[in-house]
Amino acid sequence: MDGRLEYYEGLEGDTSEIFRRLSENVEIETTGEKPQHIPDLRKAMIEYGRIQLKKSLGEDWTLVKMINVYFSMDEIINTLYEKSLALSLLLGNHSDKSVFFHQMVESGNPGMETIGRMGMEMIQEKDRLWNEIERRTQEILPGSCHLAGTTTVCELLAHFGSLERLAMARSSSIQMAGAERSLFISKTKGVRNPKYGLIYKSKMVASAPPAKRGKVARKLAGKLSICIRSDYFRNPLKEEVIDKMIQSISQS
Repeated sequence: MDGRLEYYEGLEGDTSEIFRRLSENVEIETTGEKPQHIPDLRKAMIEYGRIQLKKSLGEDWTLVKMINVYFSMDEIINTLYEKSLALSLLLGNHSDKSVFFHQMVESGNPGMETIGRMGMEMIQEKDRLWNEIERRTQEILPGSCHLAGTTTVCELLAHFGSLERLAMARSSSIQMAGAERSLFISKTKGVRNPKYGLIYKSKMVASAPPAKRGKVARKLAGKLSICIRSDYFRNPLKEEVIDKMIQSISQS
């Protein structure tokens, strides 16, 4: 009240700790001695906000964004390949994108070499990204990946947008995820209902006889819902339990 400025202790150090304590109404010691360096308040608050945002979003948010980027890379590679197919008149067409882009690199044409290198680098980087996505998904959803396969779990996670929404989803929603448009058309036009969506990419559904795929998809969605919730609450099911689930589904 005497007009003197007071400064928080530790102001020259980690300002995020000061913001944290202030947000929790924890008393912080002050001093009348001016620090040699006073941090930029705006920058310090932005950095604190970034730290808090990272904590609140969780590791599954980062994973979802990585999966979305992976799918976008796939689309870009396919577009590059399709736009370059006209050059197959000079190279010889090849359905394997890696081989096709390699042929462009070896063509001796500078322009084609540039396109080829671009395509090959994107494929290599996409594969590296997938390895990281696969590792993270198996860490976060180990039981679910063991049951349905990492690719299927990744697509479901990206579709629902977060692990929480996926964990809280009903088994019927998991079964039909990705087929919402077909389901809407079937309801409005009276055509046959789809029996599954993204879950079709699981080996158990894809390898089942066509007449049994709907039943297998329904059972897999039910078991997968249990596995996802167990993973979400950090209490994954034991492998032997999941193996029994797989056996039960396979016998459908």
